Amino acid sequence: GPFYIRGSGWSHSEYIFLRKNDEYVGENVPIPAGIDIMITESPENVCNEIKNGNIDCFMLPASEIQQAKQDGLNLTPFGETVWGISFNTQNEALQYEDIRYALLSAIDKGYVLSHIPEGCRITDSIIPESVKDSGKFYRSLEFSDSCIEYSEDAKEKLTRAMNEHKINVLPKLTILCTDDTATQQIVNNIIEIWNDLTGSYINKNPVPSSQLNNYIRSGEYRVVIAPLTADDNNLVSTLEFFSSDSTNNAA
Repeated sequence: GPFYIRGSGWSHSEYIFLRKNDEYVGENVPIPAGIDIMITESPENVCNEIKNGNIDCFMLPASEIQQAKQDGLNLTPFGETVWGISFNTQNEALQYEDIRYALLSAIDKGYVLSHIPEGCRITDSIIPESVKDSGKFYRSLEFSDSCIEYSEDAKEKLTRAMNEHKINVLPKLTILCTDDTATQQIVNNIIEIWNDLTGSYINKNPVPSSQLNNYIRSGEYRVVIAPLTADDNNLVSTLEFFSSDSTNNAA
């Protein structure tokens, strides 16, 4: 390949030091003599670290994009994450697809997403745009995954589903989400809709983005605005999020 791992230049979960391979004859010859990849928690202020020359590039969280623009940093967008509503299907009521469907069909996406976080855009596909299948971007192919459409009879759908499964009262729902302002607005809009749909009060639990995945992995939620991030650009890797063997309770 274009790079090789330098001597003892790999310490698991700490760093990988790559050096240019002068014997590489492939199409994309590397420009830098080497790349040092540090595997660490996000610095407290990524933009300052870049400006001070301590790091050359970093995957910025959405919350720091505005600061990066103000600092005049060079930004390269790439779509490797899709955010959406996920349910803990281990819950007694939320395990049923028709109940989840009714909740989602009550959502008017145009209203709910009237304000979205900086650097994000609205999508109709759950597969991140960076994912490929047989060398082609999956989003450019014919595919059937799409968001559930808004339905004016969502309340009737929910009543029918609850009767079908002999559920008299839905569990008290709390929406887990990140604590940034734009996401808060989205969640507030969902809460407004679901309050009317269910006739009960929906809560929210905003947490720092660095803690969100810990809550998801532990199953300490009923509903979450969650990120689906592709580990690589392979379609199969992404679809494994939805396999029956997955440790993620969301669906």
